[in-house]
Amino acid sequence: MIEASDRLLPREEPEVAALVADRLRAENVDVRLGAAATAVRAGGETTEVEVESATGKQSITCDRLLVATGRRPTTSRLGLNAVGVETTESGAVVVNSRLRTTAPRVYAAGDVTAAYPFTHVAAYHARVASLNALFGLRNRVDYRAVPRVTFTDPEVASVGMSELQARDRWGARARTVGHDLANLDRAIAADRLHGFAKLVGDPHGKLVGATVVGPAAGESIAELSARIAAGDGIGSVSTAVHAYPTFTESAARAADDYQRERYATPRVRALTRPLLAVLRLLDRSGRR
Repeated sequence: MIEASDRLLPREEPEVAALVADRLRAENVDVRLGAAATAVRAGGETTEVEVESATGKQSITCDRLLVATGRRPTTSRLGLNAVGVETTESGAVVVNSRLRTTAPRVYAAGDVTAAYPFTHVAAYHARVASLNALFGLRNRVDYRAVPRVTFTDPEVASVGMSELQARDRWGARARTVGHDLANLDRAIAADRLHGFAKLVGDPHGKLVGATVVGPAAGESIAELSARIAAGDGIGSVSTAVHAYPTFTESAARAADDYQRERYATPRVRALTRPLLAVLRLLDRSGRR
């Protein structure tokens, strides 16, 4: 695996990239980071790839070559200019928050807008654009709680802000808490210990981002996406009842740790001790 960046999955949390790279190497995948493929030569039944990195140039011979360079909308032959629909240099259709194009009665949805190239986003776009176009509604798209999943082993799922984004915005006031699968009963029973859950909150503890790494992470992220969309706090993940033992508990255990850190402080303990003493006295006097 040849990757020009210094880490895999650059949009994800740094610990995610390290974990996935370690798991690939454990399965005998030769991961080359900070390396660029500069030339390809096909000959017979093999292909030769020239790779350049900080250590110099090297030639790699392989049976098959898979090139993953991304994608872009194909709109040049649709005649969009004739009806007044503007596109970007990459071919993406320009839309506003209601998915209306620069042509008043033309709407666009899905990958052609280059917003988020996910099937679930295309379905979300379709619900918004079709209602706006057919009934003149003014519904807007909201990308704050759009989840994404990378189907590696273990799966990587995330939604909202990363810790770095939260730190850039709020500095040390941003709240983060995590829970490792190695400490989760379901993961221990299934012997699937590689992964974690991380919750990111604003200075007031409102949930603004989450990352889940592990089996069925794509399913686990749905709850966290819904909570971000609803404006819930990190604590709400803790107070919700989760089935035991399941992998979805990883986020709940992270939220438990957040609650514990929030309330089990010396200041809170100093304030609660005299209050509990008064309550005990009132209880004794009431029994008399």
